[in-house]
Amino acid sequence: MKRLLLFLALGSIAALTQAKTIKALFDYKSFYAPGQGSYLEWYLSVKGNSVNYKMSESGNYEAAVAVAYKITQNDKIVAQDSYNLISPLTKDTLLVSDFIDNKRLQLPNGKYNIELSVKDNVADSKTFTINQGFELAFEPGKTSVSDIELVQHYSKKETGNNTLVKNGFEIIPRVDNFYQTNEERLIYYAEAYFTNSLTDDAVAVYSYLQNAESGSTIMDYGTVQRKKTSEVIPLLSEINIANLGSGNYNLIVEVKDKNNQSLALSKIFFQRQSVVKDNFVLNNDVSSTFVATMNDKNVLAENIACLQPISNAQQSEWIGNQLKAANIDMMKNFFYDFWQRREPVDPQKAWNDYKAHVDAVQQKFGSRALKGYNTDMGRVYLAYGAPSTINKGEYEPNTYPYEIWRYDKINNHTNKTFVFYSKDLLARNFTLLHSDMPGEPYEAAWNMILHDRSIKAKNIDDTGKDLKGVYSGDRTNDNFNAK
Repeated sequence: MKRLLLFLALGSIAALTQAKTIKALFDYKSFYAPGQGSYLEWYLSVKGNSVNYKMSESGNYEAAVAVAYKITQNDKIVAQDSYNLISPLTKDTLLVSDFIDNKRLQLPNGKYNIELSVKDNVADSKTFTINQGFELAFEPGKTSVSDIELVQHYSKKETGNNTLVKNGFEIIPRVDNFYQTNEERLIYYAEAYFTNSLTDDAVAVYSYLQNAESGSTIMDYGTVQRKKTSEVIPLLSEINIANLGSGNYNLIVEVKDKNNQSLALSKIFFQRQSVVKDNFVLNNDVSSTFVATMNDKNVLAENIACLQPISNAQQSEWIGNQLKAANIDMMKNFFYDFWQRREPVDPQKAWNDYKAHVDAVQQKFGSRALKGYNTDMGRVYLAYGAPSTINKGEYEPNTYPYEIWRYDKINNHTNKTFVFYSKDLLARNFTLLHSDMPGEPYEAAWNMILHDRSIKAKNIDDTGKDLKGVYSGDRTNDNFNAK
């Protein structure tokens, strides 16, 4: 399952809140219980310093968050509930901690939609709501792997009614997938199902890291475990990421048979911020590689500069700070190392394919004054590929010209949207105003800003949700929600 973020908690993560409002993260996973079937498990983590507190009967302070959910299938309600999520008691509202809600719900296999809303009850604030589709599809007798649950910490505990307990461990989920510099362990939990239907008496369970952009495996990060076949194999493990550089990664959990054939796998996306310097500028001998003939420093510099949209943090830093001062040998080393890391089998083909996209972006978005890869549209196109759909609003009477790009899938993310607009009605250089893609600029009031040419004053806390239908010819909400 894909993690979904309700509200802004970190700069690199998508959000739906404004300043001074409740901040929370929402994540969900699918599992299977023998004799019972598939179930959905979800986690709601509320930032303790983003909610208001009141004095309780015990003389301590507590916060109260109103939570409501509704799960539907084909527009039919299959489950719903509403309740108050109460924070831990505190004597000092300056010393508060985050608090978490965890739910499990047994559901037959199928496609569903979950609608979840939260509200700070103490402040009687606005209600924030998200909608997200999900699917349960565990087939009895077929080897599979559950969703991967990132773990904050765990301890041994007997199985009971506590929904945080799985297979003898109390597991506190980690709802956020952003690992900061001081974090050295990536702990995870997953389950492998129905390996007992195999003829082998044991399987190998691999866990490893993958570059999220290139799909290449990151060496020296992972484990291999031999497990006896069983209806359910619990997988609670960790990977040391102390020396892992900044970047976007996938954690893969894969089950293989004795012939090293893959039987099933699951993966989860995470981001890493680190002060570890990636040793990507090496003393490679590039004389027999495809970069050997790149002897024009200006052309080589341009080839390197256009890599910015697909670079990780260290590579981007090198391009931005050191490119102008670098000698041609260092530039060749960097360029070759970049593509060899992305596609070890055929780095030259990978570069040629990307260069074709760069040329196309230049034709579509570039100008004499601005390279296509330096425009917002060009950067997004190079980073994520062509959008699945584009909805344009170039001639609507009450908005700036805009385009809304929707991607059905980006790596592990689904249904991601980018809103571009131009305040210069004559220019074709559209600026990225809003996106729900992690790591991209998020603007809750994007709709209001699009209408700024017809609104003299706006409330910065207004998300623009009430604009639909107000203006004649307005189609922004329809375009944003179009599939």
